[in-house]
Order: sequence, then structure tokens, then C-alpha cells
Amino acid sequence: MPLGYPSRYGVKPDTITGEAKSILTLDFPLIKELKMQDVVFDVTSDVKALSIPTLSKKFTISDGFMKLSINRKGLSAVGEIILNGVNFSAQWLEDF
Repeated sequence: MPLGYPSRYGVKPDTITGEAKSILTLDFPLIKELKMQDVVFDVTSDVKALSIPTLSKKFTISDGFMKLSINRKGLSAVGEIILNGVNFSAQWLEDF
């Protein structure tokens, strides 16, 4: 998983499944000593069939659809999921 975001929350990236259509935009100077802070990035994705069987010890997500946006400022994910068998509208917003 790019940038390791799932791992920050104890989710094993190799357990997450689904299908995504994504657009990645990168802006960076063409210099030899490029550093991550020099890179401006923006990712937008439509994720369907999202499944996270072990979101935590007590929670699972299945059959989700999320609109995901992530950049240096933060993360936004909004959509519909099934959490432990119950339909939910979900929203995750995080400022970095």
C-alpha cells in the first residue's frame, strides 16, 4: 500500500481487497537530490467491492464502495460499507 496508511492503524495491507479506479497526480522538480517533501501528490480513487476482514479485533468491512482522496494535507473516504453485516454510510476524514 502506498505510503503505508493502513499499517498506521494496525490493518495488514495484504488483507485489504477490492477494485479501484484511480487518478494519481504528481508534481516535483527534476533534481538529483529529490526528497519526499519536494513531491506534491494527489490521489483520487473510486473503490468498489472493498473488503477488510480484520479492521480490528471486533470489526470487519465487506462489500464497500468508497470515494477516496489523499494528498499531503489529509485523507477523505466517503461511501457505503457493510460493517459486521450491517449497512452503513461511512466517512473518514483525517488531517495530516
